[in-house]
Amino acid sequence: QKKLSSGQELNPRVKGKKKTAIFGFCDIHDFNEINLALEERTMLFVNEVAEIVHSSVDRFKGATNKNIGDAFLSVWKFYNEVSVKGNNEKNYQRKDNLLEIDPTNPQVKIVADCSVLAFLRIILKINKNLNILEYRNNQEILKRVPNFKLQMGFGLHMGYGIEGAVGSSYKIDASYLSPNVNIAARLESASRQFGVSLLISGVLYEILSDEMKSLCRFVDCVTVKGSVLPLDLYTIDINYNVRPQKESKILIVSNKEKRNIFSEKKAELQALIDEYGSVTEIILEKESFRELIKVRDTNFTDSWTKGIDAYKGGDWKSAKMFFTTCKNIDPEDGPTKTLLNYITGLNLVPPEGWNGVRVLQSK
Repeated sequence: QKKLSSGQELNPRVKGKKKTAIFGFCDIHDFNEINLALEERTMLFVNEVAEIVHSSVDRFKGATNKNIGDAFLSVWKFYNEVSVKGNNEKNYQRKDNLLEIDPTNPQVKIVADCSVLAFLRIILKINKNLNILEYRNNQEILKRVPNFKLQMGFGLHMGYGIEGAVGSSYKIDASYLSPNVNIAARLESASRQFGVSLLISGVLYEILSDEMKSLCRFVDCVTVKGSVLPLDLYTIDINYNVRPQKESKILIVSNKEKRNIFSEKKAELQALIDEYGSVTEIILEKESFRELIKVRDTNFTDSWTKGIDAYKGGDWKSAKMFFTTCKNIDPEDGPTKTLLNYITGLNLVPPEGWNGVRVLQSK
């Protein structure tokens, strides 16, 4: 047996446990070029990013499970006594290998919302943190990545995972094994195709609060490697031109002091949850988060909705007209460019048997 950092003993000969959880995967873009430019200093860079990722996930009720070089796997677990229908392990209902989560339970929505809020906080911090912003001026990086600006991709999906110990008598890691973990990674990869930072699966979208759903935008219905059923994909439109944090907010503190600060912030969040039974609307009212969320005008949202309806229904000539309106309003919008390129690449003729679902050619 080996002891993990938590002090919990895990035996590699003990079978795992099936858990329903939210899996979040995030990855640093252009990492190979950054690594070549920074060389030994890459570790400093990665750990500055990790500090933001870990603290954000921890604050919003999750746990970082893996650090994989330029990527991070995070997990948000549901607690059986409040989340599963029947409130009793014997009453678990299984559907497509998923322990059936009660979407009406407020605690379920809080955990689901927190997974999204954690990733939004990471996006916010990497665009405000002065230490991270300083890398935009690093000449070695700029030689390899002109106009460098740290970008990360994020994927969020819900499903079952086998929780347990992976390894041998030499090394043991607590881990989650499941196609659903891989799907979260596929969504992160697909976020680059759609030109967005974050992709949320429809499975997770369905258990979000109404406040969080109102921020989400449907972008496509796809199949990805590892998924049996089609996945609806949603994103949240982001304004990356947020104001940098003030110099005075940067404090040199010890790790112990830092952990104490994080614990206090986490306790404040839990106190809000206990008092109001929700947290999303309160968090999103903060000035920094308001600044992060891009507000679309009615013409764009109406045209996008009509374009999606036409696209899924196979009327690609109409879809092109509506998507072109969106492109004229926002020429840099990633989902608009992606779907326009797809339908025009097929000469506005849907594939035979088109049912509104396309295969993503991505790992």
